Amino acid sequence: MQARIFDYEGERRCDSRVDLVKAAISTVDRAVQGKGIAAMKISAMGPPVLLERMSDGIRELQSFYSHLCDEQECALSYEELKEALVSVSGSCNTADIEDRFAELDDDGDGKVDLMEWMNSVSLGELSEIMMREPGVEGPRLETVLTEDDLRLLQSMYHRVDAVCKAAFDSGVKILIDAEWTAIQPAIDKVATSMMRKYNRDDRKGPIVFNTYQTYLKDARQRVRRDLQMAQREGYRFACKVVRGAYIVSERMKAEEDGRESPICDTYEATSASYHGVIEDLLDHASRPSIIIATHNAETVKFAVGKLSDCPPERRDDVMFAQLYGMADPITYILAKEGYRACKLVPYGPISNVVPYLIRRAQENSAMLGTPAVAQERALLFAEAWRRLTGRGS
Repeated sequence: MQARIFDYEGERRCDSRVDLVKAAISTVDRAVQGKGIAAMKISAMGPPVLLERMSDGIRELQSFYSHLCDEQECALSYEELKEALVSVSGSCNTADIEDRFAELDDDGDGKVDLMEWMNSVSLGELSEIMMREPGVEGPRLETVLTEDDLRLLQSMYHRVDAVCKAAFDSGVKILIDAEWTAIQPAIDKVATSMMRKYNRDDRKGPIVFNTYQTYLKDARQRVRRDLQMAQREGYRFACKVVRGAYIVSERMKAEEDGRESPICDTYEATSASYHGVIEDLLDHASRPSIIIATHNAETVKFAVGKLSDCPPERRDDVMFAQLYGMADPITYILAKEGYRACKLVPYGPISNVVPYLIRRAQENSAMLGTPAVAQERALLFAEAWRRLTGRGS
């Protein structure tokens, strides 16, 4: 196997970013004690190339299970798992396999389903299995993680955990941003592990929020999967829901790779995806905490309409968010009507903040010509007229 070389100066930069995010948490806590929200990117906590390999490993883990289990909804029995492991390794230690099956069978029903498999089999264990499997080469071999890879991943987990603990101790909500699809499986896994740890305190409420980009075709399926996992394991599910921020680069990358784009084909399809996710979240019996982050008036209208059909206390679990300086009429109207509304402010060095704002501009430019933009323009003209004349239009 070819050795992989990582930039250890980059590791030091990752360590310094922990302090930066902690500083943001402290600043927010001082400004709005008990109501603060901060955000972080997992790609700032570890090498992105390693997150890509981790994501490839997660996909391989799911693919390996599918290979063992022909039907999507099936679950592995002890005998099926034993047969699969023997076929891979060529040897059999019955006692070890029995112990491992008991660990995997979380609910004790004598079967290991996909969720139990994905939660219980580590990437290190998968790498060991694949190294014993004959004929593993090419792209599949690239998903095998070395000891150095695993050590660096552990360092990344420690950094993320340090940030989440600081948020938990101060009562500040920490939003884990969604990023590009090549590393999103790794982000989801890290976010889930942090929710599992920090979203169990009923007094503080959920602290860690994952982010779902609804312009992705699989967004609704992923939200449903993660809701089910949280309900099964007994922690509070919390998320931020957005349209998506990497539309240009994702489509270009898919075209370069000759594969189907993961992005919804039309604006209307993205809206349907967004509204479907909101519907699933608001209807779920576990009352997940939701931040609906959108500048789209139609999506806000849809969410408010759904909330009106829910018990009044459901409002306590829902917050609306817009970027500071954008969609102000939406924020002010929501607040005036008694909904929880907030402004998100980019925080950090200018060199890091500017790319974020560029992605926001690209995201908004993709909406030019849509009804949402026409409505926003009308609101801006009406406000300009009011300020110039001192009266309504």
